[in-house]
Amino acid sequence: MGRPWGESDMSNTNSLVGMSDIQVVKGEGQLTIPGLAAGIGLCALDATAEVGGMVHIVLPISPTDRTPGRVGMYANTALPALLDMMEQAGAQRDRVRAAFAGGAQPVTGDKAESAQSLQIGVRNIEAVLKALTDLGIPLTDQDTGGHLARRLVFSVDNGVVTVQMANGPERLLSNLGGKL
Repeated sequence: MGRPWGESDMSNTNSLVGMSDIQVVKGEGQLTIPGLAAGIGLCALDATAEVGGMVHIVLPISPTDRTPGRVGMYANTALPALLDMMEQAGAQRDRVRAAFAGGAQPVTGDKAESAQSLQIGVRNIEAVLKALTDLGIPLTDQDTGGHLARRLVFSVDNGVVTVQMANGPERLLSNLGGKL
């Protein structure tokens, strides 16, 4: 299970971000989601303040506005919580840029028809895009859809976001910081 809302270990420079986790780093650090399927991994950065964060969203919409202890699970609650945590660490919302990956439909074979009817990946993508628009956060890049899982890595110090499809090469998704 993810961390409770508002809890982040900014001293750990290399962290795995689990399902429903929200983590924020100030300065140097690397955040990684080792496996994304229908879920969304969203990276956000205020390059001026050197504050970045990552969230692993599992579902599109919370059944309530704030589900205690699980805000990272839902797109509509995770993004505002991530921005709040970044602001507490010194970020300014008007300087934050974002990139995300995930939203796959990984189920194939006999169970594909029932999984396809749920459209969790597609619904997650739509919910994240809506939340970013509602919050006024510019989206630089996305790598979404398909049937394969992905690995997402965010280097906060330079803003580089890489993605790697299952059994594929790692490649640049976005450079949120404009530095290499």
